[in-house]
Amino acid sequence: MKIFFTLGVYALFCVLLFYANLREFNVNRSFEFWYQFIVLTAISFAYGVFSYRVLRHPETPGKKMFFLAPAFFLLVFFFMRPPWYVLDDMRIYFFHAKIFVVYNENPYAVIPADFMNDAVYVFVRDWRTQNFNYGPLWLFISALPVFFTKNIVAAAWMYKAISALFFIASGWLVGRIFNNRKYAFLFALNPVVLFWGIASGHNDIAMLFFLLASLLFLKHRLFVWSFVFLGLAALIKYTALIALIAYIPYVFSRETSKKNAAVIFLRACVSCAFVIVVFYAFFGINSSAVSGSLGLANFGLTGPLYSFFSRYAPWVAEKTVSIGILFIGLALIAFYRPAHDIGSLARKITYLFIWFFLITFWFQPWYLIWIVPFLWFASEWRAAFFATVISWYALMYYLMFYTFSSAVGLVMTVFFFLPIFLVLRAYFSSKKGAFLAKKQGN
Repeated sequence: MKIFFTLGVYALFCVLLFYANLREFNVNRSFEFWYQFIVLTAISFAYGVFSYRVLRHPETPGKKMFFLAPAFFLLVFFFMRPPWYVLDDMRIYFFHAKIFVVYNENPYAVIPADFMNDAVYVFVRDWRTQNFNYGPLWLFISALPVFFTKNIVAAAWMYKAISALFFIASGWLVGRIFNNRKYAFLFALNPVVLFWGIASGHNDIAMLFFLLASLLFLKHRLFVWSFVFLGLAALIKYTALIALIAYIPYVFSRETSKKNAAVIFLRACVSCAFVIVVFYAFFGINSSAVSGSLGLANFGLTGPLYSFFSRYAPWVAEKTVSIGILFIGLALIAFYRPAHDIGSLARKITYLFIWFFLITFWFQPWYLIWIVPFLWFASEWRAAFFATVISWYALMYYLMFYTFSSAVGLVMTVFFFLPIFLVLRAYFSSKKGAFLAKKQGN
């Protein structure tokens, strides 16, 4: 009953968020700002408590709840309008795909500003001088709607449908990888995935699908296929290759012979590289084709540590220095106590992505989708706390933290929820202790 009640509260506030986005609530008007603040806070906290209830419950949610609840939330967020104050990436996908399909030009070599006479050009606001900065596989996927329509609104619905398919497949993979339907259930109801992955149609959910498929193959020791799918994930977003750093010690730990492990790892890496090179060869491999977001700069869109150093130690925030610090940290995380099973590997990948979020010079809140499937490898209270903090940080980012900095936002998030969870934990622990004492007395 407690699970149903918490789920109902969570659903209610998601519907209220649907209303706010339908009415295009503004962050600059007091009432509308506080309405969104309260709703997003309630969504994050309700989801965290719901996660705790599900993880604590001895049984997996029944079939009706397991399928109907995700279906309800998927529909709510599928028909939800993306927040108007955030750049609509679906328009960017469409315009670059149109350059590729309609104009037969290379989106890695030309920019939207070269096609100013196109009727859709007016919808591309902030990326008019930017080359396509995703992998070629995403270009092919995002080109699919262009074959069916030249209407940007219809294309946006198609991108949402594509995201929904990747979302469903990713949820299935989570259940298969960890042999735990609760993890799949909580992934399917996570507000970060639903809001930024479904409502806003970001391609991170597609990257996550290929990364999860790679993990599933890795679990079954199909190393070549695992690395091929890791390469496909990188062909959506290059940052998927961060997981490769954790794969290295894991592969060697799974083989008794280091020589055999080296041969297997080399063969798998060649397969991964071959897939990436084949896709890029179609467009010509050059600096503009693989630079991605290296040329982007916005203080409001940097990782917490990077934004902190930008103000107080600018020399650390130099891109070459910060990239060096990034890779040193990644190596230390991956090779210190290497992962030996799929659960510990998932935790390693989570730590690697978190370190990337902290130190990167280009951060977006929907990047947190990458770690959602791996949140549950902790005690129920810790999992609920992290789920709440990550949800609130990601949902509130453009509403509040973009104005200050990601570092301020992270500190605010932790110190906002930490006392609440400590009080709740102490309360429920004392309540449980009193119950056990009464039971022993009887």
